[in-house]
Amino acid sequence: MDILSYLRLLRRRWLVIGVAIVVGAGLGVASTMLRSSSPTAPTTPHYKATTTLLLDNGNGAAAPSSFTGLDQMAVLTTSGPVPEAVATTLGDATQATALAQRVTTLTNSVANTLAITAIANSPEQATQLADTFAKELRNYIDRTDSARYRKSIDSATARVNALQAKIDPLIAQIAAQPAGNDLLQSQLRSLENEYTQASSDLEKLDAQTAPTAPLTTLSAARAVAISTDEYQQRLSLGQLGENNLQTNAGSVASVGAVSSAPSALGGKVPRGILGALLGLLVGVAIAIMKERFDHRIRNRSDAEHAYGLPVVSEVPSIAAKDQRQYEILSHSAPMSAVAESYRAVRSALAFQYPAAATGAPAPDGRPLVVMVASAVPEEGKTTTAANLATVLAETGRRVLVVNCDFRRPMLHRFFGLRDEAGRAQRTPVPGVQVITNVPGSDNPAQVVSRQRQVIDQARGRFDIVILDTAPLLSTNDAMDLLPVVDSVVLVTRANTTTVPAARSAVEMLDRVEAPVLGLVLTDAREGGKHPYAYDYDTPIEHDEHDEHDAQHLAWAASEDPGR
Repeated sequence: MDILSYLRLLRRRWLVIGVAIVVGAGLGVASTMLRSSSPTAPTTPHYKATTTLLLDNGNGAAAPSSFTGLDQMAVLTTSGPVPEAVATTLGDATQATALAQRVTTLTNSVANTLAITAIANSPEQATQLADTFAKELRNYIDRTDSARYRKSIDSATARVNALQAKIDPLIAQIAAQPAGNDLLQSQLRSLENEYTQASSDLEKLDAQTAPTAPLTTLSAARAVAISTDEYQQRLSLGQLGENNLQTNAGSVASVGAVSSAPSALGGKVPRGILGALLGLLVGVAIAIMKERFDHRIRNRSDAEHAYGLPVVSEVPSIAAKDQRQYEILSHSAPMSAVAESYRAVRSALAFQYPAAATGAPAPDGRPLVVMVASAVPEEGKTTTAANLATVLAETGRRVLVVNCDFRRPMLHRFFGLRDEAGRAQRTPVPGVQVITNVPGSDNPAQVVSRQRQVIDQARGRFDIVILDTAPLLSTNDAMDLLPVVDSVVLVTRANTTTVPAARSAVEMLDRVEAPVLGLVLTDAREGGKHPYAYDYDTPIEHDEHDEHDAQHLAWAASEDPGR
């Protein structure tokens, strides 16, 4: 199916989908109530505390630190000597690894900050752990930088002393040999230059103070409560060695998302929305499954495929009020879409039987006999027969409509007549007369025989005879009338007739080679309006034309029982 077919399917099954949405939303809301009312085991509270350090390398009075990278400092925080120093400070040197797993670092290269976040089961422990890691990180950097600074002083002093030790003997040697000492003078000048540079370097080091850690506390640790999910996620990051995060790496978003997820889905409204979405998916699935196993004819394409016949007209849905009042819309609203759809059937008859449609008499005076049939009841046969008779009479044809469904006569209600057997009654529709019932016994064969006699007696008096028959699959009456029928108009109702019923009806007609004109699809809801249907509610005036006097047909069977 294409997308339009799926949309039509969802529109047809809107009730199923709506119920599924409501049930899903209700279950979503109920889940929060059940969760809140059900007894739960007490949970251990969890906390986190964050100490934020600022990296500042701008102290010119002190010797520069050898630690200038935030990522390097973050790694030092969670591995190596820093966790060991924290464990020693807290009184258990064996817990260095476990303590490091409870710490997450976050570096921000734009703001030059390092955030150290510690987790614990109490706010005091979380605060102490974060502050201790920050303190020991600064201490480690201070110790390392101080050691390197002292080593640099010692190295520079040793170099100055070594150069001085070389210069003094060389000066004495030059003094002892005043002449011919050019080479010695050259060596002395070179050593003196090195001594001057080394002395300058030493003076610079002496002028500086010992380096300090380039980290200052931007915000001290303060404990806040966290969810169990965030606690477990941060702990898992530490156990996996992935607890050194960066703001531009996308890792922090995952921690925040998990921590906020339980609260985001814990309320009635979010869970109700989630339940409604799940209900929508389930409803759509049920709708598709029901459609898969639903064999009812839905539209023109389904009808033509099921019957193997062309649809000559699609009749729009008729309002319930008009159905209850047995309204003939082709007469009361001649410019409506319903009237135009029945005129399409008239045009099809005119194309197939041009002589009868133009009013030209047949050589034997026999009228054109059109049977209106359907596979099952409630498909719109009688409605079609009444409206078809009306639109045919518009062209000046003399039309007789005969009710051949003696078990459930309904034709008289459309024309506002009494069900009087055995007589042709005038109707409010000019040019149309109706035989509401054919007298007979309880023997269906005798009734069908007398119906044939009615058709024969219409010779020369009417141009077209329309037979409103019983359903094909309910009785055999319609099949018995086929020998005297010129054309069969088969009526099928959308969303009512099933494909098996349609195929059975066509097989019956094919066996006797019935002259089927085509299909009239009633209650068609998926087709557009006829381009010339304006839905005028007020009837238009018809020109008066000659009507035959009411004929009280004499039934051959009643006048001559032996006939």
